[in-house]
Amino acid sequence: MNEDPSENGKGDALPDEAPLVIRVERDRSAAIVHVAGEIDLSTAPMLRESITTVLKESPPLLIVDLTEVGFLASAGLNELIVAGEQAEPLTRLRVVTAGRSTTLRTLNLTGLDNVLAIFPTVDEALATPAVDE
Repeated sequence: MNEDPSENGKGDALPDEAPLVIRVERDRSAAIVHVAGEIDLSTAPMLRESITTVLKESPPLLIVDLTEVGFLASAGLNELIVAGEQAEPLTRLRVVTAGRSTTLRTLNLTGLDNVLAIFPTVDEALATPAVDE
């Protein structure tokens, strides 16, 4: 896969102290948006722009990898909901969160784990065949 470290899908790398770092990988079958840091009101627009940019390419599968996210505020949850709506019907959206992470707990508490396809690893998200997600 091609890697594009960016804050907004434009290839601009963020400094180490940045609250949110986004890196996009692409190949013919999937696009993976790796997110690290905190997703809140001030950083959610960066996530939105990266996802929107990727969705313009209509990949068959979009994976949003949140395993390195330490904080997911309501603004970030909203961006995931919007991404799911924008992705359909051409792109399947899958979200990756680590087993006992606060991000997964947030998705569980809000019920979004019933709305979004959640996977524990990127490899599992890539390997699982599409079944009415």
